[in-house]
Amino acid sequence: RLAILRGTGMSKNVYERMKRSLEVKLVDYRDLKKSMSNQDSYDIRPSGRTCYVLSSNERFCVVSNLCAKSDLSEFFYAGDASVKCEARNTDSKAFSDEACDNIWKMSLNETELSKPPFPILFSEINKTWFAKHLNTTQWVRGASYVQGFTSSSSNIGHFSEKIFLLQHFLAYPEEYSKRLSNVILLSPPDQVKYIANGWHEGVIKAILDPLGTNGINLTFTSSKLNFDAPGYRFIEKNYHKVTDKDFLCFEEAILAGFLKGRAFFSEARGESSLVEDVVDGLPVPWSSLNFRLKLSISNGKAISPPSKKVLLYLRKTKRRFLPDDEVRLSELLRRISHKHSFQFSVDTFSGKTFSEQVKMLEDVSVLVGMHGADQANSKFLPPL
Repeated sequence: RLAILRGTGMSKNVYERMKRSLEVKLVDYRDLKKSMSNQDSYDIRPSGRTCYVLSSNERFCVVSNLCAKSDLSEFFYAGDASVKCEARNTDSKAFSDEACDNIWKMSLNETELSKPPFPILFSEINKTWFAKHLNTTQWVRGASYVQGFTSSSSNIGHFSEKIFLLQHFLAYPEEYSKRLSNVILLSPPDQVKYIANGWHEGVIKAILDPLGTNGINLTFTSSKLNFDAPGYRFIEKNYHKVTDKDFLCFEEAILAGFLKGRAFFSEARGESSLVEDVVDGLPVPWSSLNFRLKLSISNGKAISPPSKKVLLYLRKTKRRFLPDDEVRLSELLRRISHKHSFQFSVDTFSGKTFSEQVKMLEDVSVLVGMHGADQANSKFLPPL
């Protein structure tokens, strides 16, 4: 699939950079100097909770030594009740205790782990607890990205705001100072049919396995899992035991929220924006290009430069245009498009597969439509 990239006309340096970015790899903590398999000799890291604020709509919290009963019915951690907050990519600032606590609560709420069926009670324990339960605890080593999905996640707009923060963690490991060893997605039984199929599945696979080399099978399981090696785990949350041990403990759990109203960033982050030799002479931000290339390669195609096309999409269910308004808007857009030598067309996402929706937008420059979840498809437009 990488051969597709080579034919796009990009320079060798840009090609090598994109090749590296497409090879999504988790950090294998088993290569660390201290053996993770010898739990008797492994030192418990200091416990605590720290929230990082990168922008007004981008934040995540890290919890060291987050533990749960093996059926995930109750969570707890070793540490006091205080929360630390740090600002990144913003002017350095100090957070009051109240403001920091609110950031923690918002992040926890956005992660959806504070909502049924994911109750995080955060009972406090101390280090003596780990010694007492050493032989009955399954440790998940390294940095683990943990995301819960609830009923709102069936909506592709809400879902994309959650899953695209994971995309940024993988695209900007230096920026977040976190290289992931595990990705753990949790879904209640009634949401599995949405998360593991269609639009949701296509986006997850493009983010986690664009080259198809990680062998990801997006099946949410209620079986017991092996946590001794790094990996992707998709868990159906129905209060079954996920391990033979009594407790499951994350060395470092990343509880990420979601990106409110945006998926890409125009500013240079981690690495500078790409230059003119990528898409038709236009400078393209890395944030935008990284996902679009993943998506194109995942679908077995080269990335398409934008054409002079305007597309009006129509909804077939809620939030539809009134018939007369639809006709007037279509004619207005048609006249404006033709005046500026743009093609104009009308289409709908309804009834189309994920691949068909991606193809529908692969070279569209301007997308127009009613407010709603269908606007999440704008992520499939060519990078600009």
